[in-house]
Amino acid sequence: MMINLSPEECIGALRSGMLDYVSLWEPFVSRAVAAGGTVVFTDQDLDFKLYSYVACTQRALDEKHTEIAAMSQANLEAAGRLVAKPSAYSARLRMVFGSEVDARSYERVIGEGYLWPTADLLSATRLPPEVEQSLIAVADIHQMLQATHFSRAPISQLLPSSSRPPKSGSETLQLGYSNSLMCATFHVADYDGLFSSQGLQVQVGKRRIADRIARLSADVQEDLRLCHELLARDPELVIQKLGRMNEQIFRELLKNISGEEPKSAGAAIESLRLRKAAPPDILSWADSVRSIRNVATHQIETLNVDEAQNVFNIMLNIVEWYDRQSSEVSLPVKRCRRCHLDLHEDWIACPQCGTTTSADCSQCNSSLSPGWKVCPSCGCTIP
Repeated sequence: MMINLSPEECIGALRSGMLDYVSLWEPFVSRAVAAGGTVVFTDQDLDFKLYSYVACTQRALDEKHTEIAAMSQANLEAAGRLVAKPSAYSARLRMVFGSEVDARSYERVIGEGYLWPTADLLSATRLPPEVEQSLIAVADIHQMLQATHFSRAPISQLLPSSSRPPKSGSETLQLGYSNSLMCATFHVADYDGLFSSQGLQVQVGKRRIADRIARLSADVQEDLRLCHELLARDPELVIQKLGRMNEQIFRELLKNISGEEPKSAGAAIESLRLRKAAPPDILSWADSVRSIRNVATHQIETLNVDEAQNVFNIMLNIVEWYDRQSSEVSLPVKRCRRCHLDLHEDWIACPQCGTTTSADCSQCNSSLSPGWKVCPSCGCTIP
């Protein structure tokens, strides 16, 4: 009986004795063997080479040829980087694919275990013989198992035309990828910015949690990965750990841009809000995390997995922003309204043209002049 399961489900079923045999790609082979399985054969025992393919629909090839070619180029460059220096990516890929396999094993598999693509087949006039043979074998296997509607078309029909004119405008590619090491080129191209260099943007909200964590700096990766693993087992501990991370981020941020040593995380967030030194949505999320952590700390009520998951999602957004943009955060520059001279924060008039400086209304953010008692825009009393 052939059963199609995810790699994680395969390993669990093997461990429990529900399966006698599994067919897996690395790094899951190593995990399956560690769970009590025995390797029967590997791809090295096949009478043909097995290559990694990008499969697309005929419609995508016809209507999105330019975008598919750009994605292919990004993956080819990523494959070149993997071949040249596998050690540079083993730690990040371990974060994506699972920490049960050590980084050295990943480095070995990346460097020795894969025939990473090196040729642009989208622009080829004919397929290399070994690739053609591999495609035929894969098509025959799929047809035999009746697992897919893989087309057994003449090989010549599988080659896209290289004479297609570039399309204008922007097309969305609906891309499928997995947490298999065979998708390593996607992950490398993603966090090395190779898609961006080809004019492609990956929608952030569509990334898996593990992928998003792997894109962050090393000093926060392990904490977030641990919190994600603990969500179901100890949601209150996760909320406490994420709350401390939230507090540390905003206290450090305020100290870095102003030199202030805030008395609390709440004071730091409020100070950043008054100075307009961080986006309003980021500061609102920071307040939410702080409030939920206070509830957990004082045991006002028992918090469940859903609430911990919500806090985790919020903190992942905050950390992504902090990792990417915090170095660019600074206090807004005060400038003269008339001549645009940079002014000292305490000056009430411009020394160059004599124009009085303005403040903003706390209610509607309209510009105010010194001496005004009421905001002319919203009628709010000015302290």
